[in-house]
Amino acid sequence: MEFRMIFKRVLTCAFALLVLASAAIAQEAIKDQVSCYTTWDDAYFYLAFKVDSPDVSATRNKPNLDLTGDDCVEFYIETDNKHSTKISPACFSMAVSAAGGSCFKAGNESGALVQTPAFTFKYGATVQGTLNNPDDIDMGYNVEVAVPWALLKTDAPAVGNMMSFNVVVRRHNDKGSSFVSLSPRVKSDEDIADPAKWVNVVFAAHSFGVATTSSEKILSAKYVVRSPLIDGVINDREWHKNTSFAIDLPMPPGFVYEAKYPVQRMVLAKYLYWYQADTRGETPVAHITKPDGSLDLAELPARGVGPWFSGERVQWHKDELAAMAGTGISVVLPDYLGAASVSAGFADKGLDCMVSALEELRKEGKTYPMVGMLLDASLIPADSRDMSSQSSQRALYDAIKGFFSRIPADFRAYAPAPKPNAGKPAAIVFVTNISSLDKLAPTVLTFCSDNFVRDFGCPIVWASDSCLAGKTDVCNSMNPTITVGGVTCTDSYDSQWESVLTANPLWIYCDAWDDLGTGKCICATQSLGTRRVDSTKAHIKRFLVARDYSARFLRFDVPKVISPKQIAQAEVTIRNAGNATWRAADGYALGYRWYRNGRYFGESKVRRPLTVDVAPGDTVTLNIGIATVSTANTPMPEGNCELRLELIRLSDGKWFSALGDIPLMLPVTIGQPAEFDATYLACSAPRMVAVNSPYPVTVRVRNDGTQPWRAGEVQLECRLFKVSRTNPDAPAEEVPINSMRTVLARGCKPGEIAEFQTELTLAGKKPIEVSKLDDAWSYQIRFDLLNGIKNPKRLSDAGGTVLARAIDVYSSDYGPRIVDSDVPATVPPGQAIEAKVVLRNTGVMTWDGKKTKIGYHWFSQDGKELEWDGAATPIKTKAEPGWASVVTATLQTPKQEGNYVLVWDVNVDGKWLSTYPLSRGGDVLPVAVEVKQDSSQ
Repeated sequence: MEFRMIFKRVLTCAFALLVLASAAIAQEAIKDQVSCYTTWDDAYFYLAFKVDSPDVSATRNKPNLDLTGDDCVEFYIETDNKHSTKISPACFSMAVSAAGGSCFKAGNESGALVQTPAFTFKYGATVQGTLNNPDDIDMGYNVEVAVPWALLKTDAPAVGNMMSFNVVVRRHNDKGSSFVSLSPRVKSDEDIADPAKWVNVVFAAHSFGVATTSSEKILSAKYVVRSPLIDGVINDREWHKNTSFAIDLPMPPGFVYEAKYPVQRMVLAKYLYWYQADTRGETPVAHITKPDGSLDLAELPARGVGPWFSGERVQWHKDELAAMAGTGISVVLPDYLGAASVSAGFADKGLDCMVSALEELRKEGKTYPMVGMLLDASLIPADSRDMSSQSSQRALYDAIKGFFSRIPADFRAYAPAPKPNAGKPAAIVFVTNISSLDKLAPTVLTFCSDNFVRDFGCPIVWASDSCLAGKTDVCNSMNPTITVGGVTCTDSYDSQWESVLTANPLWIYCDAWDDLGTGKCICATQSLGTRRVDSTKAHIKRFLVARDYSARFLRFDVPKVISPKQIAQAEVTIRNAGNATWRAADGYALGYRWYRNGRYFGESKVRRPLTVDVAPGDTVTLNIGIATVSTANTPMPEGNCELRLELIRLSDGKWFSALGDIPLMLPVTIGQPAEFDATYLACSAPRMVAVNSPYPVTVRVRNDGTQPWRAGEVQLECRLFKVSRTNPDAPAEEVPINSMRTVLARGCKPGEIAEFQTELTLAGKKPIEVSKLDDAWSYQIRFDLLNGIKNPKRLSDAGGTVLARAIDVYSSDYGPRIVDSDVPATVPPGQAIEAKVVLRNTGVMTWDGKKTKIGYHWFSQDGKELEWDGAATPIKTKAEPGWASVVTATLQTPKQEGNYVLVWDVNVDGKWLSTYPLSRGGDVLPVAVEVKQDSSQ
């Protein structure tokens, strides 16, 4: 069986140096709609209305109010069914506003409907979106009503009885007395007061065969089991669909529906990782000292300066990223070109350490930011700034490609792309100092986006700080509807935040998280402490308009094309951005709804419940099956649809959008995908490995084609390549290694996820070169699918996707993790003391108990090395990978009083592991210590 792949490459022509508030793609002309439901029993007449509206506006939120000017639904009923030409005492009306206000009216002998205080009816209203916010995109609102027959001054009807009936829908932007009526004969306020022009409602017995077939005769089937819960949430199980009816809401002449995809609010921060304070590292000291050796930092990091303070240390990245996420910053923007000014190898190694830190944070269940790219145009070489030159355009894109080739898709920050890729998840590139580029035109960014689609399968969303400097010529080139706000870490930091919050942008850019050289930093420092960290957290909380229930979708691997009546598995990572904990015992679930041309088409029958508590700020990953069927369980017709994913509060059935949240909206095509296609969802391969050492790896792949994968026939293959650092588009050189293929153990149907448990061992007949920072190339492993037994063929050979991961290869991987120690904060000078150190082997090599020791180094807080070879204590026992223990170590304190940094380190065969190039979180442990004589002695 041969692989065949069909690729659709949609070219991006977006030149948006501001982020668009929403993106749209044209569809055929369409009208909004009101879906109406009725039922009844011996006590009440029940009605429900689901109203489509992209902008819900209403202010009246209490009973017995005039609802003029609000989005609202009104129903009219004449209980004696005489179809009189004027209002009589048998006529009644009730209106309910989208905000929850209501107005009940009763007819009188004078022919008027008079507002009448009433309190025996029940009603509920919920908004799918946010009220009175024209800048966001709502889905509409729901209204449910239960009116006692006694309030209508009549007994419950007998089966077969009829009453005159009408429904009127008013919208806040309708002019004058404009409205939409169920009865086509009601066209004015005078007609509303003429029951002769209303339609009939027929009260029928409960039967599955009862159906409304004409708007002139609405059938209402009696409820015989359990009446609807009147809470504003329209549940399919509560209302008779067969007897429902719809009212079209006309749009302006020539209106063409455009699907709108909201962009979530975000705070983005520039991240400098060019620091290198490790004098024994592979890279010389950088951005720490002046030529005379004195410190070149306006602010000292909170933990001081030493070998732990380096972009080549995984733990340094972990600490910074965790602190960043703790403030509410959602997107980290590493300054890739800034780090490349040290060296290309250092820039790449720093990103690899950052990704390793993100992987460790995720594995530990901690919060982390997603990753976009900061592109500082001033750092592009002068001879490559003329953007009219093809070579300059290529150099610009090579920098973007080089960056994202080291950032796995599951850590990239995404935002919906503008047209023509409307709504498709797009990677974020934030450009600073854009004035450094000459002759920058929309075609340049189109060139980059087109190539990005080719290489990474998604477009680019561009943003810039140019508008923050008042340069609107480029920013307004596509007439964006919002601006990007920005704050600079100066003495006016808090007042800047106040100004930005007043402006209410969609994104806020912090121009430096850790610019210690200039002092522009949010991160904790020795002089600032956590003042700016705390301030930023408070400001961001206000900016994000925190609600009790709010979900931020970080990752969503939904297929772009799904066959009709198929179930496709998707993995969704969600962060709790609200104030309330999602407690599993209280009942929360992930669900979805299908919309086609703006109209509701169906929803998930099976919801994916949360099985763990998710506190505010925490994340959870859920696997959900997405079925391409309508509410009637029929196959969805082929074409473009919108998939809206959101959480549901199961206690009352309310979708989070009914609580003011914004759902995740994605464009999905219902159609026939390629015969063989795949999406790689996850890969646990480490960023840094040792040659000839086995690493267990799990790769999860979804079958996005139309053909099943048979067990024993489909294989996952891993190969090793060298990729040029300076020319990423140059052909990669395959490195011969021992074959690594894993056979599919279980069959995998279209839409299902296959999991391969494999082993990554980089070994071959010839020795494999270890990675060096001055290499003109870097390593990349590529996973590919093969099909067939005798002559297996690669999916990539037919144009299919591979999973490419940057990887660094070294000679050894001891993997020390120094978890903690009990060294007192204050110790006496010149004494030997004992301390317990918690130690773990996270590598792949076994530690010899006699040759492996725990030791230490002493540093001053400004980075001066005071003692390197501190006493080392053997661990005494053999330590296999995964081993953990508490070791009692002896250390000698400095003789002079003062503030110091004690750095725990592991020594093997007389060499300190902190000097090895392979880094893991916790490979050194810096501890602030004050050396002081006890005054009581």
